[in-house]
Amino acid sequence: MTSRFVSAQPQNILQTVFATASSDLGTGPNFNVSQGQKVSVVRRNMVTGRRELQLMHWGLIPSWSKGRGKQPTAAPVERLKTSGMFRLAVALRRCIVPMDAFYEWDQTTRAQQPFAFDRQDRALLAVAGLWDLWQDPFGYEVSSFSIITTTANTLMAAVHDRMPVVLEPEDWDVWLNKGPLELLRPAREDVLCRWRVSNRVNERDNNDSRNLISATASLPFQKIH
Repeated sequence: MTSRFVSAQPQNILQTVFATASSDLGTGPNFNVSQGQKVSVVRRNMVTGRRELQLMHWGLIPSWSKGRGKQPTAAPVERLKTSGMFRLAVALRRCIVPMDAFYEWDQTTRAQQPFAFDRQDRALLAVAGLWDLWQDPFGYEVSSFSIITTTANTLMAAVHDRMPVVLEPEDWDVWLNKGPLELLRPAREDVLCRWRVSNRVNERDNNDSRNLISATASLPFQKIH
C-alpha cells in the first residue's frame, strides 16, 4: 500500500534528475512523509508541455468533490478506469512522485515491523501517480496526488501484497504523455532492495535519516544522482 515514504532531496537535485523547469518550491527533507503532507511532484505543464515541479498534498481530492472527503493516498491500478475517484485524473493529470525510499509494514506477522525499500542502484525512485486540483467554496485551491499501486513482485510479496509502480527513466515521458496503462506493472526483481528498519518509523513525528538505518546493521543513507 505504501503509507509512508522518504522525500529528502533538495529542489536543485530534483530539477537535474527530472529535467524540470527551475523552481523555488520545497519543504525541506522529510524522512517520514504521511497522508496530508506536502512534497514535490513532477507533472507536465498543460500549456508549455515541459516537466515541472509542483508542491502537492498527499491524498487525492478530486476536482468534483464537494468536500475534502477520503483523500486516498493510493490508487490501485485495477481501479483506474472504473473508479470515479481516479478515472478523470488518470486520463488527464498524471504525475511522477520522486522518492528516496518507501516504507512498508510486514503483513505476514502480528509484529508491526517496518521495512524500507530502495533502488539497488541507489538512484531516485520515480513512482507513477495521478493528481487533481480542488477548490473549496471560498476559492482556496489544493493540488493533491495519489501514488499508483499494483500487485507485489517477489521481493515485495514477502512483506506486503501491494507495491507502488516504479517507472524507469525511459518510461517517464511515456507516462506523462498519457501512454498506455500497461506501463503500470510490478518492478523487475533486480530493481529494488529491502531492509528491516527500526520501529521508530511507526511514529510520524520521527522524521530524520535515522529512520533508514538498518535494524540489524549500520547502513549509510546516500543517494546517487
